Amino acid sequence: MAGKTWITVADSAQASGEPIKSVNQIALKDNVEAALGRDSGAPWLNGVGGITEYLAGGSGNFTVPAGVYNIIATVVGAGGGGGGGGGGGATGDGAAGSVGGNTTFSATTATGGAGGIGGKQARVVGSDRTGTAGVAGSFGLASSNGGGGGGGGASDSIVVAASGGEGRGGEISHVVIAVTPAQIIAYSIGAGGAGGAGGGSGATVGGVGGAGKHGLILVEY
Repeated sequence: MAGKTWITVADSAQASGEPIKSVNQIALKDNVEAALGRDSGAPWLNGVGGITEYLAGGSGNFTVPAGVYNIIATVVGAGGGGGGGGGGGATGDGAAGSVGGNTTFSATTATGGAGGIGGKQARVVGSDRTGTAGVAGSFGLASSNGGGGGGGGASDSIVVAASGGEGRGGEISHVVIAVTPAQIIAYSIGAGGAGGAGGGSGATVGGVGGAGKHGLILVEY
């Protein structure tokens, strides 16, 4: 059905109560075909085409399919790594997790999540030492991709405490972009931040923070 051009029919082109004019009949018929063929002047029918997903890390190019003049891009930044857990001794502070990488699509950038704060060194509680848990990384909107949580603290009775879990997602950007068929759009998916190392030494080492997940891009057309 390609090839039809969208024709805007003004309200004044048809008087109330008069038989429909042949020129308006033709315009209405052609407009159905123009909309289905996604003519550049036709209203956009969201969901007519399909979805392209970029779920793995890395970079590349998206090529606009034939007949497409508008796209929706959902761009998600990578998650920051979780902070390492606190341990015992003078070097007991856990390291902060790394910041997640930014994800870009055309001119749109979604910022990666911040890394989790490392747990503080152990403090004496009775005859035991207990590490303070790391604080979860900051993040944008909720997502399965995102900053890791802080690692748990260690005690004198165990060698390694639990690792920090992955937190929620980096920033999410949702944009509509006007495009032309065969246009090439560059993209880059941010890498997840590494988890911070646990503090302490020997039998009082804090757990390593969980790694953040990489970003993602969804393109609807």
